[in-house]
Amino acid sequence: DAAQSVGHLPISLAALDVDFLVFSGHKALALPGTGAVWSRGLRGAPLEPGGWDGTPNTVGIASLGAALTWLEGAGLDRIERWTRGLAARLTDGLSALPAYEVLGCPLSLARGTRVQQRQSIVTFRHRGIESVDLGFILFS
Repeated sequence: DAAQSVGHLPISLAALDVDFLVFSGHKALALPGTGAVWSRGLRGAPLEPGGWDGTPNTVGIASLGAALTWLEGAGLDRIERWTRGLAARLTDGLSALPAYEVLGCPLSLARGTRVQQRQSIVTFRHRGIESVDLGFILFS
């Protein structure tokens, strides 16, 4: 499952040594309803043409191609550094607020802090607001 990785950091299929890799297109800047499955030459039964419901999402598929081309041109190493920096900045900001608790082993920009090998996902909670309510507040 590379949904959180594609578009945010370089991926080496050889280094991962996986048989399948799956990702969501919308997390890689494409339109919702897109994604891809990669396999290491493993093949199942052929799909029968036709018989699917609805119309193919050609606009979404084109957006996935355009998004991947843009990401490659922008440079995934550069994007990874940027998003890790944002995550570290968010971690430091939340850690300075007594109402918030950062969970897990967060990234930090603070001097003397050992930066953990972790990607740019920050998990936190508010000590006085339930997560469902906090999600609603942050979304609105």
